Amino acid sequence: MNKRICAVHRFVEKKGLDLLIKAAADIEEDGITIDIFGYGPLEEEYRNTIREMAINNVNIFGPLNNRNEVGETIRKYDLFACPSIRISSGDMDGIPTSIVESMIAGVPVLTTSISGIPDLVEDGITGVICDPTPTSIAQGIKRFFSFSPERRQYIVKNAKTVAIQKHDAKKLTRLMTRVWESRKIDVIMIGWKNLREHQEVLNRLYKYTALPFSVTVCANSNEDEDIRIYDKYLSKYANFNLIIPGYNAYVGPGTNKAIDNGSGDICVYLCGREGFILKSGWDLNVVHYMDDNPSVGVAGTLCYSPSYLTGKDYENIPLFEKFRNKNYAHENPNRVFQHVQGGLFALRRKMYDQIGGFSQEVPHSYTDVEYSYYVESMGWKLGELPGVLSLFNKTRPGLKSRIDSDIFAIHPGSLDSVQEFECISQGKVCNCNICGWSGSSFKCDDEKAVCPRCLSSSSDRKIFCWLANSVYLSRRLPAIGLGLSGEIQRFWKQQFQGPLYDFEEFSRILAQRKMLENRSDTLKLGLLQVINERSLRLSIKEVYRLLEPGAELVVQNSSKMYNSLISEILVDTGLQLVSEFDKFPTSLQLDWRPLLIFQK
Repeated sequence: MNKRICAVHRFVEKKGLDLLIKAAADIEEDGITIDIFGYGPLEEEYRNTIREMAINNVNIFGPLNNRNEVGETIRKYDLFACPSIRISSGDMDGIPTSIVESMIAGVPVLTTSISGIPDLVEDGITGVICDPTPTSIAQGIKRFFSFSPERRQYIVKNAKTVAIQKHDAKKLTRLMTRVWESRKIDVIMIGWKNLREHQEVLNRLYKYTALPFSVTVCANSNEDEDIRIYDKYLSKYANFNLIIPGYNAYVGPGTNKAIDNGSGDICVYLCGREGFILKSGWDLNVVHYMDDNPSVGVAGTLCYSPSYLTGKDYENIPLFEKFRNKNYAHENPNRVFQHVQGGLFALRRKMYDQIGGFSQEVPHSYTDVEYSYYVESMGWKLGELPGVLSLFNKTRPGLKSRIDSDIFAIHPGSLDSVQEFECISQGKVCNCNICGWSGSSFKCDDEKAVCPRCLSSSSDRKIFCWLANSVYLSRRLPAIGLGLSGEIQRFWKQQFQGPLYDFEEFSRILAQRKMLENRSDTLKLGLLQVINERSLRLSIKEVYRLLEPGAELVVQNSSKMYNSLISEILVDTGLQLVSEFDKFPTSLQLDWRPLLIFQK
């Protein structure tokens, strides 16, 4: 079957088309053809190169007439090539429009990592990245055509999603209107000594914020040194505001005072001691999310607590008697409750004006839990804010196990850790979420990125990502794990009780006595790292028997099977595919295949 690549560009040096033409010589025997559309001063040079190198698999055509014709043309090809380079004068592409158009059209892209392209195209996830040399381009093309059809479809799906998210005309128009109207984000802080940390938090806020904003600090400490520091910010920034109550207003009531001082439609609480912005773009995430989700009143990191997970558990919270609308928990005894973790979150002023602010009766401890509960009881929703990671300082897994290059802002950070977290956030280093290692690169083993410290694989780290954000940890729930090994097996043993086997041992047990000794319908969770179709078919009926109704089964494909075949086998057993878990931050280098989440 003929494999076809197209390129639609002006014939100028920065487009790197001469490199693509030279790369064609190395892929001709693979049955790959390259068609180049366009015009420009280098056309004759390209044709001379083709003649001199006797290249038979490159065709040069004239320009396409309009954008509709461009779209219709590129959809006929397997791969779109955009080998952009930085030329000697320094000129280069930003993010070529042709890349965005190809991604939205459902055509995979091969390109280079110059300028803003890596913000859009991630190697093996949303496209193929190569170096601007003929050899690297040829290798990238061969690598793409070695991908399974399922992986190519995965790249197409991710690319389309990312392109639409980052080049959404509606969102860009809203942002421009916001700036034109000078609508501000109100950033709220509570000041309480810790001046070194407080200044670092403020300095990062000013460094990494692009949209119009104001800052209001409610200074619960009014010692002379504090006031001297605040005076510097007051004299330097016109958007800096200070409230000095003259007493400790605590977090909740102090936040209310600061919110009342502003008028922005979105308020962002940023812990003045441990809330650190790590890179630009955090404010765009906040505004986009709140605009896209008008029913959300408070958004941040949604957390669960093992000790008060459901409505009936809320009575165990020490201060629950002081919560507002206590009947809401009584009316929803079995509902799993989340809360937006304090330290870093966004709040909608419309909601605040409608239902009021933080509790005077629960001013510090549990103030975030009480307010989240109150917000939901009043009919507003809680939301998960993209790019924000805020945890309770005793939460496990902690920040080191949750940080990655998709994160823009964190809490609770420290002066000792913030530089490392910033490097991870900005994609300057890789990191392992299982052991906390960070460094220049993972070890490559059969295309799997292996942690040099704990030897976890890209598959292990993907499972850990899902577990770290689930409701299942720190409760020693009964569960079954099959096919686990290495670090993820060790972590599973710590967190769960119940059957844990490799597939060979599990198959041997089933052959001897047909089923395990565990009672039916008793396990809360299952995790399978699938080795092959035979192992899956032998094990799935027994796994189904053991899971209780409503339990989830997480399946990771560690074989050459297609996920579609796995889904077919499990659905035939009686399980329902409810979601797919996918995440691909650059720093973690996770396995490309999504986890399949089934429910009994």
